[in-house]
Amino acid sequence: MGVSYTFSPSVEYSRFEKNAGLKDSYAFGGTMGLGLGRYVELKVLGLIGQYDTRLGQLGGADSTLAPRLRQLPTRSVRTERWGLALQVNLLPGPIVPYLTAGTGLLRFRPEDDLRASESVYLMGGGGLMFTVASRYAIFAQVENLAYRYNPGAAFLRGEDLNRANLQPANFRQVLVTNWMGRAGMRLYLGGITSEVEEGLFSQHPANWRPVIDPFVGQLRFNRALDFPSSQRMGGFYLGLGLALGPTLNLRASTGGRSTRAD
Repeated sequence: MGVSYTFSPSVEYSRFEKNAGLKDSYAFGGTMGLGLGRYVELKVLGLIGQYDTRLGQLGGADSTLAPRLRQLPTRSVRTERWGLALQVNLLPGPIVPYLTAGTGLLRFRPEDDLRASESVYLMGGGGLMFTVASRYAIFAQVENLAYRYNPGAAFLRGEDLNRANLQPANFRQVLVTNWMGRAGMRLYLGGITSEVEEGLFSQHPANWRPVIDPFVGQLRFNRALDFPSSQRMGGFYLGLGLALGPTLNLRASTGGRSTRAD
């Protein structure tokens, strides 16, 4: 199938946890990608959403703080998510399960001329892709998005805090993990042969094979660890490998080794 190019408009539904400080809603955007054979795709992602704040439900608030949090104003926040993602297609056929992971930048732009803030995110998930016509597929996936930020500093002014009798110390940096569901259509722009009529991934490319990997090497330890200065190693790994094309292999293995301290 060779190298292909993809374009995927999509809509995403965000289900925020309480500490995110945002109400559940939708974002729109998509990806542009590069397919390296049938099984590996690299993508550039862009999604834009509009959400309302929900600071009154921040988790961990005690009974005296919760009423003051509910006095905070609701503010509309525009989010911009830009990043890179890797997709690995697991099986051939017209219905393709896949895994995906990525990272990038999440930018928050509150209304009322508040200063924009940014967080680095990590994402992981999986989905299914369905062939619907030559060069076209639809997909649905679920992913978990994780980032760190301070919702009070991101969405509030000093006057907002004063009105609710709060201080910046009442808010802190938190880890947020949100579940996202995304669906859309994928268009393959190149690298597809006539086999696409039978499904984008119709041929069986994956070859399972036993793997035996002998190895020799030497470890050098930092003096602070109070280990021998170096250690020679040798042994083997034994397992099962899955060939995803001529250049990519996935392996699961276990092994034995012998060591000798110098």
